Amino acid sequence: MSRVEQESAQALFGLHLAAAHAEAEAPAPAPGCAACRELGTYAATHGEDHVAPGGCGETVGQLLRQHLLGHLLPQVPVAS
Repeated sequence: MSRVEQESAQALFGLHLAAAHAEAEAPAPAPGCAACRELGTYAATHGEDHVAPGGCGETVGQLLRQHLLGHLLPQVPVAS
């Protein structure tokens, strides 16, 4: 799987978890993830309730949560 495919799958998985499983607990930001750093910095600067440009009307906090939930994808068991 290419990096783009993996990042796309993680983004869709995070969006699904945020929408369908509101009780899902988001993990802490991944230390080596540039997107975690960027979204975290943006949230700290503008506030989690700020609607992000290009974020389809989602707040920065919602986008950050969706992204963090996407990091859980590798933990999902895959049938062989």
